[in-house]
Amino acid sequence: MPFPSEFVWKGADGTCVLAIHMTYWYNNAQRFSADINKAERLVNLMEKRFEGLAVTPYVLLMNGVDHLEAQEDLLPILEQLNDNLEEDKQIRQYRLSDYITDVKQYIQENDVCLYTHQGELRGGEDHELLKGTLSSRVYLKQSNDRLQDRLEYCLEPLYSMLEMSGARGCYSTDIFRYMWKELMKNHPHDSICGCSRDEVHAHMEDRFQSLEEISGEMLRRGLDIAANHVLLWDGSPENYGILAVNTLQMTRSGTVRITLDFPVSEKVCGFQIYDDKGQEAEFDILSHKKAVRDVFSPINLPGNMEVDRYEIYLYIRELAGMSFRGYTVKKDTPKAVMPMIRDSVKAAAENEYLQVHVHDDGSVDLFDKISKREIKNCIDWEETGDRGDSYIYSPCEEPAIYGQDFPAEVSITEDNGYYQSITVRRVLRVPVAYDFINRKREEAIAECPVTLTINLEKGNKTLKLNYMVENRAKDHRIRLLVKTGLLSDTTISDTPFDIIYRKDSDHYFNTRSKVFPNSSFVAAEVNESGMAVLTMGQREYEHIPETGTLAFTVVRSTGAISRDGSSLKVSGGDQWICPENQCLRLMSGQIGIISYTGNLLDSGIPLEAMAFRNPLLIHFFSADPKKFTGGRPAVQGSEISELFYRTDSYPLSSLKNNQSFFKLDGKIYVSAFKKAEDGDGFILRLFNASNNDEIITLNINGYLYLTNLAEDSEQELGKNQTMLTFRQKEIKTIRIRLEFPDHNCDLNINRG
Repeated sequence: MPFPSEFVWKGADGTCVLAIHMTYWYNNAQRFSADINKAERLVNLMEKRFEGLAVTPYVLLMNGVDHLEAQEDLLPILEQLNDNLEEDKQIRQYRLSDYITDVKQYIQENDVCLYTHQGELRGGEDHELLKGTLSSRVYLKQSNDRLQDRLEYCLEPLYSMLEMSGARGCYSTDIFRYMWKELMKNHPHDSICGCSRDEVHAHMEDRFQSLEEISGEMLRRGLDIAANHVLLWDGSPENYGILAVNTLQMTRSGTVRITLDFPVSEKVCGFQIYDDKGQEAEFDILSHKKAVRDVFSPINLPGNMEVDRYEIYLYIRELAGMSFRGYTVKKDTPKAVMPMIRDSVKAAAENEYLQVHVHDDGSVDLFDKISKREIKNCIDWEETGDRGDSYIYSPCEEPAIYGQDFPAEVSITEDNGYYQSITVRRVLRVPVAYDFINRKREEAIAECPVTLTINLEKGNKTLKLNYMVENRAKDHRIRLLVKTGLLSDTTISDTPFDIIYRKDSDHYFNTRSKVFPNSSFVAAEVNESGMAVLTMGQREYEHIPETGTLAFTVVRSTGAISRDGSSLKVSGGDQWICPENQCLRLMSGQIGIISYTGNLLDSGIPLEAMAFRNPLLIHFFSADPKKFTGGRPAVQGSEISELFYRTDSYPLSSLKNNQSFFKLDGKIYVSAFKKAEDGDGFILRLFNASNNDEIITLNINGYLYLTNLAEDSEQELGKNQTMLTFRQKEIKTIRIRLEFPDHNCDLNINRG
């Protein structure tokens, strides 16, 4: 049965919206001919096509398309058409909002019963869904995910916590709006989908780089503000500090790597680190050398100082969600530099949760110590030909090539009490390109070096895989294969505000590419056993049920925006050729693997995915804020030289250690913690990922109001605490207004 043009789309939380299905695309009346007879024939054709599809008398004709300018002679043509139409018919230019209003009114007045659809809208031919855009120019998706996460899960929560702690005015709505606009300039569909001209995507990379720099500077400034106001166990000016920040909702532990600089004049040969309670922290020194530290100041010239530079690993233990912790660094007796690699004989790694063994042939065995489940040869590479285009993956007839077909070079790259890393290098020998004339892969061979580094961290359930692909071939696809050891017909993956269960039978019957999208994880479960793969920009996955394998595309090389599916010819001239889409470059990335028992939500996989993509923030500073901010004095005269220092811009701010800015319970996830768009208070956006109703208690200082996604309505909830009832998959947006302390009151903050 054809899909109706008007229907109800029912959301996972039960919310219903009127939806319009543009059956004949969004350019079904792309341009009306000035020849009124032809224009009238177009109207009649579309009216005929919508018979049996439209359930209201309104037929939506879309004039124009995203590649064209507006039709300049449209209104005179419509006027002539109306003169020729039957009396009960009219054609006119509409605003879409007016069209929706009229359709709704007709449905209500005539009690029209609409078809209701629930779930994804992914049924259709390959040329309709264009699934290949999930993997075209993967590097763009990776950059977008990294920077969007930095804004959503790092900078917005960080500055919200700072401002709520008394640093009023530090959260610049203008700067945040600018950063979001820069990111969203890369979000038009042909841009982020990687299916436009090479020039468009080159500009995207430049824009991402610009945002990387701006957001990085905002992160540095935010951490500086926090470091100046976090409470240290011993804040004496001769001491130093390390700031740890958790910008996610759950308590976290983990190892961080940080650089410590001590002026050479202080002769720091050793030091000890203490947590906020004065207990010795767990750390080890990786290296020590002499270095030059640049010192920048907004009111002095740039300067530098000679320093003793130490690289250390520090273990952060149980840092509460949405909280800060200050560590005190004091001079002490010297501590030996820890060797990066112990006397390891076998390429194996083990922590509290996992055992990993890498064989000489590069195959990887994984053993889950909790469930006692073992997966042999669980990671491999796969390479196949691709004679498609930016929109559609089109497989070749030749068989797939696998990483295990080539020799492996296995080496231990790190082995100590914090990290264990094993690197597997191979060189994939693959056809250099596809021969479109003879319709086969070329005989000539390209060598594509691939590197996989397997990382196991102390106290971490996630096995992290860093990969690099030096792509030297064209017209092909490279994927990482993760064998789950679980034979199921269903996979679970996330999408914004939802977690979706997909069956292999959900694919359209004649698709050439059985891939699905994900946002940050994909999982398979069988009988209380599960395995999840955490992603960072690898948006395309395929489930291979025969072997229980999840395949993630890391490179897809095509040289054309569009090709004819039958002739394989490029759909046009030079403008449709995009050599840069062959991705002849170094492609790198990271995925994570978690083995778990029970179900995905009870095992906290969505939170593990957040933590994988958003590590703990760490920052070294001096308890004397002048030490690293002086720079160099002006050169007009040595007898009057002076270094200038600004006073504290936020004297009322004080950050308590390990105290969450809000607490919530249940299977409720935070998608945003930010300043309100109108600047009036803060926004906490929550959603229920489960299929059950949830009742939670939210504790946060301030006056609480229920609003909506647009932040333009309000319902009072109470002060400091409220109980919230969530329907399954429901989204709730809370506005928090604070009572700030009086700026005229006396407040003395002691760093110690």
